[in-house]
Amino acid sequence: MVIAIIGILIALLLPAVQAAREAARRMQCSNNLKQLSLALHTYHDTHNGFPAAATNCKAANNWASAFVQLLPYIEMSARYERFVAGDSPISGLFTTTTHEGCVGPISAFNCPSDDQTVSYSNDKKAATTNYVICYGDTTRGTHVLGTSLRGLFGGQKIFRKMSSASDGTSNTIALSETLVAKSANDDRVGAGMAVLPKTTGGHVNKPGSVAAFRGPNRRLLNPDTQIGVCGRGNSFAMGAGVYIGFQTILPPNSPSGTDRGAPPNIHDCAGLMSAASNHTGGVNVGFCDGSVTFVSETVNSLNSGLVLADVDDPLSGPSPFGVWGALGTIDGGEPKSL
Repeated sequence: MVIAIIGILIALLLPAVQAAREAARRMQCSNNLKQLSLALHTYHDTHNGFPAAATNCKAANNWASAFVQLLPYIEMSARYERFVAGDSPISGLFTTTTHEGCVGPISAFNCPSDDQTVSYSNDKKAATTNYVICYGDTTRGTHVLGTSLRGLFGGQKIFRKMSSASDGTSNTIALSETLVAKSANDDRVGAGMAVLPKTTGGHVNKPGSVAAFRGPNRRLLNPDTQIGVCGRGNSFAMGAGVYIGFQTILPPNSPSGTDRGAPPNIHDCAGLMSAASNHTGGVNVGFCDGSVTFVSETVNSLNSGLVLADVDDPLSGPSPFGVWGALGTIDGGEPKSL
């Protein structure tokens, strides 16, 4: 009888303990995003602009991500100096050698609700990132040299100022979350990438086509096993959208997809990347004003009549993707708030 009572008590308490632990992890994740938001502001004060999605440094050519540029502002100047001084290229990260600045986990870039802190690819153990920058509500320009973006972070060598967020800094998203892929064929929604047919590459711009890849139990119906190195969050250092970016098109915890790019730079590709996390029901989001908010996966993301529709990317004007899309744009003329 005593054993039975103890068993019942454990069964009752265990979910509460797990919920409390996840609440603590979610709070730590929020604190990480807060520190990155403060680092963005310090960078802006120093350079009169936010970091570009990708830019030059000695070891990176055009590939150094915004997170590489933020290293000195999160007390990691020594690691940043390795990028400035080193010779092995970031662009060879998953094929030849790993730049020494990339090796080993960086706690500031990892959510405690996700346990993947270093990359699986070729056992190079490159530092991963659970935090991703906002490319706006368009899939145009998500490759390294892309520039046609509507979010706070411009493409290669585009350094936007605070004043660019004319929709309002408290209404403009800067950062959110992703899950880190654990293998080349990770089929978890939020970590893997859906295969987008090359013959109909325009589908990368159409949310319904990507959303349709979701299967039961939040799995991808068709994970991309062809790219191999193109896991979400697999490198904090490489300034390609599939690694370090997301768009406010599909709601949080939706599938992501890619057209695979072209060899040999198959990771330098167009994609529709969704914010995602292991937190129940949504993701943490950092805004341009430095605030951090938890956003539900049920946030309004498509206007009436556009649910799962194939809607071409906007080039200017208000976002067609509801409140979520409006929060991703810097100057769409729709200063919506949650």
